[in-house]
Amino acid sequence: MSIHRFQLSAHQQACFAESPLQAIVFEPAGVLYDSTPRRRWVWQLVTRLGLRISYDELFRSWDDEFLPPVYRGERRYADALHAFFASLELSAADLSELEAAVPLRTQPLEEGLRPLPGAVKILNRLSNEGLRSTVLSDCPWPGSELKEQLDGLGLGGQFGLVLTSADLGTVKPARQNYDAVTAALGLSRQQCAIVSARTSDLAGARECGWRTIVCGVEKIEADAAIASIVQLMEVTSSWNGRRQRIAS
Repeated sequence: MSIHRFQLSAHQQACFAESPLQAIVFEPAGVLYDSTPRRRWVWQLVTRLGLRISYDELFRSWDDEFLPPVYRGERRYADALHAFFASLELSAADLSELEAAVPLRTQPLEEGLRPLPGAVKILNRLSNEGLRSTVLSDCPWPGSELKEQLDGLGLGGQFGLVLTSADLGTVKPARQNYDAVTAALGLSRQQCAIVSARTSDLAGARECGWRTIVCGVEKIEADAAIASIVQLMEVTSSWNGRRQRIAS
């Protein structure tokens, strides 16, 4: 997947030219760290129990139906995970075996286990270019706790602001989530760009007038598409009219 830039409207071009990019806002899951290893392990367990289902199909209902109330602080993660497992077409014996293998009160399936290649270097380069790195994440933890997790992955130290759905009580693409970031940073909408692998994140940001960058996923509408985080500087440099410096 190579870098692709979608055609901007004349209005977008004028707004972007008048307001240089100042902040990169990350949904870190799938962009800065790999959030899939535990999910893939659960999928393997489920298929070994005889359920014929793809990874994407298995977690579509989890992401769309069960996780949002958790991310808004309305439901405990363990309760949502139990309900999700119970919704699968498993026998009572298989359900018990699954829940024995995946304790409901263990760490969330989405917790980052390792940073993606190049993430640390790119965060440092963004800082060197004078761009502010920010996190706006849908997750069950408040921003302070997510920041500690990012620190543990070696990704901390560069984020001046870490906001989550648990802090705000709403999930993206709710407009108030994006407005909370611009208000906290004191920037205009056109000065912010979101980097995400999630369709709803990008659609919400676009509706709010933000710049959008899709990372690692094809066929999602955004102002720019990159295969991985290591290509981010090429996009930001082109938007701000700077020649990209070659990474050492």
